[in-house]
Amino acid sequence: MHPFSKITKIILFLLFLNTILLGLILFPHHPPRNLEVIFFDVGVGDSILIKTPYQQKILIDGGIDKTVLDKLGRHLPFWDREINLVILTHPHTDHLNGLIEVLKRYKVGQILETKILCPHSNYEEWERIIKEKNIPIQIAIMNQVTEMGRDLKLLTLWPAEEALDELNQKEKITHISINNTSMVNKLIYKDISFLFTGDLEWEGEKALLNKLSKEELKANVLKVAHHGGATSSTEDFLKAVQPEWAIISTGKENKKLALSLRILKRLERLGIKVLRTDQNGDIKIVTDGESINVFPEKQD
Repeated sequence: MHPFSKITKIILFLLFLNTILLGLILFPHHPPRNLEVIFFDVGVGDSILIKTPYQQKILIDGGIDKTVLDKLGRHLPFWDREINLVILTHPHTDHLNGLIEVLKRYKVGQILETKILCPHSNYEEWERIIKEKNIPIQIAIMNQVTEMGRDLKLLTLWPAEEALDELNQKEKITHISINNTSMVNKLIYKDISFLFTGDLEWEGEKALLNKLSKEELKANVLKVAHHGGATSSTEDFLKAVQPEWAIISTGKENKKLALSLRILKRLERLGIKVLRTDQNGDIKIVTDGESINVFPEKQD
């Protein structure tokens, strides 16, 4: 036997062992972590970042301007420039504009939208960038289930196909009719659930109540529809959802839609705890699937 063969084998073994150890350091095995849902304070509009236990990132809406980019920079590592799923609940500018900026600067794996006919320049730019970057589009349909991992799924509860057909056939599409086709999603992680309602107004809430059971609508956390305005959050709907927490995304500069004192009093009367982005800043909710912890950036 060659005198160096044994030494060579030892060296090769040590190199192999070193490679394994280096891999564990650089790419450690992380067991599933908590689910984090962060309601961004973007002033006017909605924007919500979901960080799943399986390392996925979901962004629901983007607010009216570039503020969402600053928020993503704060809540994601500086090197992380990928978002797995972007959801556009409906194509109004206070939900769409920020997402256009996100598409320009982040690698987006897929887009989920309702695909209603909405011919305005911002939406045309949105479509242009999607086509230019060849981003896959999934059209939301009622009762669609997106499996995100073990014990984690995203349910699309609205809009119904007939609601979209009815809207697209109208000669004049109004602001309210677009709101009532807002995508409604329910995120379920083990025993904890979140209901995201976009700008759904009372007509849309009524349609949901007619189509779904209270159990299907029930959620621990409710993203209050239409920024806490008076045209949403009917008592019947709130009683069906039975949330422990209600999050209102609104801004002091929102002149078109005032936060309704009547809605705030209704939530209080029903024993629902309320947090608002205009008062509390970014609101982070963390859950292990059994209990929830709420971390507002600012206290009232």
